[in-house]
Amino acid sequence: AASSGVTSLEKRKAKEFLEGQIKSIDDSSKGAEVRKAKLKELLAGIEGASSKDEPAHVRRAKQDVAKAEKAFEEVSKNYERWEKGKKMLSVDEIKTLKRSYEDGKAKIDKAKTLVEKQVCLKAQAAVAPISEEKERGHAAMVVDARLGRGRGGGKGSGR
Repeated sequence: AASSGVTSLEKRKAKEFLEGQIKSIDDSSKGAEVRKAKLKELLAGIEGASSKDEPAHVRRAKQDVAKAEKAFEEVSKNYERWEKGKKMLSVDEIKTLKRSYEDGKAKIDKAKTLVEKQVCLKAQAAVAPISEEKERGHAAMVVDARLGRGRGGGKGSGR
């Protein structure tokens, strides 16, 4: 059962492979022009192939990466402002900010790794997406509350 079209990842991987194969052909070898022509024909076929939507589990994993990056954006800005000396914080706030920054970077890396794994899996073998609140932990919640981004009556709204 052949499906029509290729996903963006499949297209990118196929192009990288074929371009590498074309570059690796020694022009002085026997049949080099024939091999190059065939590989270029395959490359043109891939470039002209219709696109196919990615499976739902891959889309969810990519959405998790986007959510993680968006959640990390504010913490990253605060961290950079503190690092440059533009924002003064107490010792406890610095510890919390550093922990949140490291947790955010780790979550983004984990989500990107999950995307790579999900791309290789068929829909039936896919893993459930990362649960944002479980992964974020208490430190991130405290920073959110301090920055006024709390989710309602959470602890530590203390300004």
